[in-house]
Amino acid sequence: MALAVKAFALFFSVILLASRIPANAVVSDPSRRLLGIRRAVNRSPQSDCREIRSRSQCSQRQDCRWCRSDVIDDLCFSRTEASRLPSQVSVCN
Repeated sequence: MALAVKAFALFFSVILLASRIPANAVVSDPSRRLLGIRRAVNRSPQSDCREIRSRSQCSQRQDCRWCRSDVIDDLCFSRTEASRLPSQVSVCN
């Protein structure tokens, strides 16, 4: 019985202390953020390529490919994204 009371008191103390820590104090260092949050902060080349709307600008970037299609709009994709597109639907330069 005494052991159960001590365990409950310890558990309650830990919960009480943890609730006093501000949420932003835990992830103040950007290198320790969750992977999903870091991806949003560190923009990938894929998102940069998809923002390009002209073929000439896309061709100037070495890591981007311009893809033409009858099914979807012509768009600029990253090299890895372009390689994953089905060849029956799009042709990438």
